[in-house]
Amino acid sequence: MVPRNPHDLLQERVLPVRWTPEVPPDRRPSAVGFRELLLRAHEISSLAVPLPPALSALYRILYALTARVTGLDRAGDWSERRLQVLEQGRFDPDGIEQYFDRHRDRFRLYDPAWPFLQDPRLAAQCDRPAGVNKLVITRPSGNNHSWFGHAWDARPEPVPSSEALLHLLVWRYYGPSGRCAAREVNGQRSAQSKAGPLRGALSYHPEGATLFTTLLAGLPHPDIDVRPEEDLCPWEWTELPDPEAAPRVVTGPCSRLTAASQHALLLVPDETGDVARDAYITWAFLDKLPRADDYLIWHVSKDGNPYPRPADSGRALWRDVDALLLEHPQNSGRPRRPEVFRTAQEVQDELDEYLTVRALGFEQDGQAKDTQFVSSSTPALVPLLKDTDIPVARNIGSLRVAGERAGDRLGTATRNAWKLYTRGKKAVDCAWSREAAARYWPLAEQEFWRRLREGDFQDAPRTFRRIAERVYDQVTYSAAGTIRGARAREEARIDLYGGKPKTAAKSPRAKGAPSPHRDGGAMTDATTASLSAVPPDDASTAARPSSWLTEARTFVAAVEKICRTDKGARAALRRGEGKPLDSPGVQGMHKVVAPLLPPAALYDDDTQRAHYAIAAMIAAQRSDAHTGAPAPAQNEQAASPAYGRSLGLTYAAAVASGGQDGMRESAAEDRLNLLTRQSINGLHRHLPAAVRQLCGKKCPPDWAQLLVDLRAWPRDRGRIGRRWLQDFYRARRAADLEAAKKADDQTEAQPPADDA
Repeated sequence: MVPRNPHDLLQERVLPVRWTPEVPPDRRPSAVGFRELLLRAHEISSLAVPLPPALSALYRILYALTARVTGLDRAGDWSERRLQVLEQGRFDPDGIEQYFDRHRDRFRLYDPAWPFLQDPRLAAQCDRPAGVNKLVITRPSGNNHSWFGHAWDARPEPVPSSEALLHLLVWRYYGPSGRCAAREVNGQRSAQSKAGPLRGALSYHPEGATLFTTLLAGLPHPDIDVRPEEDLCPWEWTELPDPEAAPRVVTGPCSRLTAASQHALLLVPDETGDVARDAYITWAFLDKLPRADDYLIWHVSKDGNPYPRPADSGRALWRDVDALLLEHPQNSGRPRRPEVFRTAQEVQDELDEYLTVRALGFEQDGQAKDTQFVSSSTPALVPLLKDTDIPVARNIGSLRVAGERAGDRLGTATRNAWKLYTRGKKAVDCAWSREAAARYWPLAEQEFWRRLREGDFQDAPRTFRRIAERVYDQVTYSAAGTIRGARAREEARIDLYGGKPKTAAKSPRAKGAPSPHRDGGAMTDATTASLSAVPPDDASTAARPSSWLTEARTFVAAVEKICRTDKGARAALRRGEGKPLDSPGVQGMHKVVAPLLPPAALYDDDTQRAHYAIAAMIAAQRSDAHTGAPAPAQNEQAASPAYGRSLGLTYAAAVASGGQDGMRESAAEDRLNLLTRQSINGLHRHLPAAVRQLCGKKCPPDWAQLLVDLRAWPRDRGRIGRRWLQDFYRARRAADLEAAKKADDQTEAQPPADDA
């Protein structure tokens, strides 16, 4: 059927665009045809194609057209001729009209003899069409998932011709391999297709302030032996190629840009030509065409085979910046930047105009699975592509390595923490690792661009590591209030620093001292001070102690003084240990404790009970246990820490003390687990025995901090219990963490060679 409108792409407004501010509003159509696009390229700021893979394909079509209408499709004095075009500031209208007049009938989307980028023979060579849902890549077809809306094969909705053109381009460049519609040629029938030339790849395009600059910056330089009369685009062929033969259709830059498709398509319009109601989709050539492209980052496998960098929707573009900058790789495993960047640098120098880089692609597997579109842009990076700026590019590469290393370690740490928490057998991708990635990479990208903008390459590894530490605490926060979660969280934390150093020397251990392999290392005074000074949940808390802690220290000092000087008062306090406020044993305490209570305690039973309980437990211990708070270091005499030593740190110290006075780690874990799960009544019931056990191990608690925690327990039980558990496990693994940090700091001075 011949439609009433063959949809002439030279005239029909099928290409959405954005205009420069200088263009008057009444001369800004939302879309243009191919002829107007090139005639007014200097007035167009960019293309507004909504599908990233379609934009990538359309760029290649436009590069080829630009080469033809400017005469930049042959070598020789190529740079001089391009400079002349740049100086004109626009494409020559005569060249555009002459070229399109020669190929006018090949730019009709529904031409019955030779439709644009289609094979009219498919209507006779294929049994049946594939369906319009198969053509539209954003619609589900077969067993594929739904993307942007639901569609039914029984009631397919026609697609507007302008959209059909975009999906046609995507199929030609990103079509899958595997089984397709059967096509019979010369009596031979086949239903197997090869993958499109850009299938799963990410392409990079330099972009300027106008489409005119963008197209000239993206033109590839033809080889000296390229002949334009042989380097043909599909709309320039005099006859259709034989699908069975090994076609020689790719002979130069123009054919490489437009004629390397492994898929053949034929759109079926309705009677008006305004929509496509069906489509034939099958293989174009039985043999695989050469895969070469000037807009891809190429890698070399261990076997010496080149392959392009794949599109990854989870990978930010800043992670590819050094591969875009490095023109001279150090070894065969390093990436090779897109070849077109060499000529793009010349355009930037000639125009003195900064260019950006647009990354476009489609995350796909080799066959039928389509995951996500990929589209992102960089700031102006092309000025850094000069040979003289290689040291800067190396610094940017080191910056990228530091950011990626911290992100990879964060992924390892969250996966291992999840495995320990859920008692899984393997550390696989999980809820924590996915949330960590979603939090970390945007923050790392902001830090990367900030440092690149300011030229700051100093101490980058530590900065990225601090971001990873903060994200790790946020992601694992929900599990830190349980004994298993806190243990998993702190055991896996070492992976943020690369794990335990493999070459760490074994230090001699005194007889009877705890084994660092069994007990997780000894806890030093410096470690306990640093862990108790700042709460793990909120590193931004002010250094000043809270009013409650100040009151508690005053109260504890007064009680301890009474216990040392007044045996009768001490005996009265001791008789109230573990008893409710209104029990007979507590009546003798009022004379001693009531004058010491802060004003707020007069109206709060929980506050009163906490003070009475602490006073009774202090009195119940031996005289040498009356001062449990750690003495401040000499440089800390002027300021008290914001947090005292938590009960978790006290238990860690009891485990680390070793010898006969030491506590088994499992016993400490069990006791902490029991305490953190108690209500306020249960905590008051179990706490005296726990404190007696600690004092018996010569590790009395910080009475003031314990008073603050006991006072706040009714409303902050989860936060306090989480801090106890965190402090315990972090202190038990402090030695390993410090060793890992020190080893990591040493390796950061010389970042490892990166082949990705």
